[in-house]
Amino acid sequence: MLARFTHIDYDREMAIVAVIEVDKKPEIIGVVRIVGDGWRDSCEYAILVADHWHGKGVGSLLTDYIIDIARAQGYHRITATFLKINSAMRRLFQRKGFKIKGGEYDTDLAELGL
Repeated sequence: MLARFTHIDYDREMAIVAVIEVDKKPEIIGVVRIVGDGWRDSCEYAILVADHWHGKGVGSLLTDYIIDIARAQGYHRITATFLKINSAMRRLFQRKGFKIKGGEYDTDLAELGL
């Protein structure tokens, strides 16, 4: 599993890491990634932003960047699964033009046509 997250297949995956310098040392403040299917039809989106950086635009910036990359790679849509109670992610997806669909149990699905 560790190899899967650290060795990127650039034909189907892309990860972007947001890094700042704190006391002359790099600190990761966010990561966004897409993992696509073999036909370049759709890719799955995932994001993680450090707690101290929530609400400061990091997630929005990373999302814009990965959407541009998905378009450049020829994908037709991006999908993401998120918790129904995660109102911040719901707002981000809505601002970016994703359509929200009800999912199973405690999750919803967000989808953006490219």
